[in-house]
Amino acid sequence: MIAAIFCGLKKPESVEEYLNPLVNELNLLHDNGITIKGSHITIKLEAIVADTPARAFIKGVKGHTGYASCLKCTAKGVYNKKSKTMTFPGINAPLRTHKGFEEDDYPGHRTSSTPLLNLVQLDIILHIIVGDPAIVVLKDHLPENVYEHFILLFCGVTLLSSQAYEEKWALAGQLLDKFVTDFPIVYDEQYMSINIHNLQHVYEEVKRFRSFSAISTYPFEAKLHFLKRLLRSGWKSLEQVIKRISELEEFDMPKDSNISYPSIIVKGKKTSVHVRKSFVLQNNVKKLLVSYDRQQHNEVSLSILRTGRRRKNVSQKQ
Repeated sequence: MIAAIFCGLKKPESVEEYLNPLVNELNLLHDNGITIKGSHITIKLEAIVADTPARAFIKGVKGHTGYASCLKCTAKGVYNKKSKTMTFPGINAPLRTHKGFEEDDYPGHRTSSTPLLNLVQLDIILHIIVGDPAIVVLKDHLPENVYEHFILLFCGVTLLSSQAYEEKWALAGQLLDKFVTDFPIVYDEQYMSINIHNLQHVYEEVKRFRSFSAISTYPFEAKLHFLKRLLRSGWKSLEQVIKRISELEEFDMPKDSNISYPSIIVKGKKTSVHVRKSFVLQNNVKKLLVSYDRQQHNEVSLSILRTGRRRKNVSQKQ
């Protein structure tokens, strides 16, 4: 469900302006809950999922190219002159804590204040996810040492991807630690980016949130891609998205199993044409909305006149 959309000509510059409305509303919902259709619902923030630049922005900390940029531990980055990149060799650096972050105990890590520290029951270290699963399927032949190293990553991520392997999660954490430790030996230290470094923190996050899918950014990125595809131009983009979302919300698939096919149901200004199961037409007065299950193979030809006219015809051809 989409709760809010930020829209601008560029990414937000002020984290205070960007997050304060969200923090205030979440605190209100946390204290009072919300009532929907007579049911009182308690609201609790489970986690914050964002990509690498966004995580640094909302926390007010160094970006991923900074020396003290790891969000989970105090590992010190090493600038590699050969690749001109920041690298993070080694594992098991002391972990950061919410209290230490709040009291600014980590020199060079924080760059600005963040409204997230005002969010009730938020642990700014534990509740902001850095683990994001990404497996590339390798089909070509690899040198033996590279293949064996890749298997550490593949097996570790596979075990952490399902609760069915929960008893093997600790082993998965060890495999990922081994992958990070051996990475500079196999590929060279210049490629030890923050993304590789973060793999050592994945096990603890999966153990806390119970699955890889729960901490993945992919569903949110896919939703953002869907919203962008709703735009017809760059003019009044926020208004366009809101209108398209409203139109989609107006279109409800029938839940009545007693509906006969084909049939027409008129409720107020809304006319629904039930051609067959999973194939329904509805009008919202101005537009005609269509739902079609492509797995069905029957050919359907139909016509519907606008609400307010008497005759509505539907023809179905098997």
